[in-house]
Amino acid sequence: MNRTVSAEALSVVSNPEEFCENPNHFVWSWAVLKTGRGQKVRFDNLPAPAHRIDRDNYLSTRIRRHIAKMGYSTRPPALIAPGARA
Repeated sequence: MNRTVSAEALSVVSNPEEFCENPNHFVWSWAVLKTGRGQKVRFDNLPAPAHRIDRDNYLSTRIRRHIAKMGYSTRPPALIAPGARA
């Protein structure tokens, strides 16, 4: 298999948010990687996408706006409760 095609397919599958406007490109890339490993792809068995992929910057902006609006702390919670013994 052509290394350039494999590299592009891996890039698409690894970053679905970058290609969310074109689900066919994602399916094609996934199929390229599967066939490169000698596995068959049965497209009739693939269901429709069950979730929506938003671009990271759009989703991150919405989340940050909501956190600021609600007044939540932006720091993660402590992993060990205060006063707990190690």
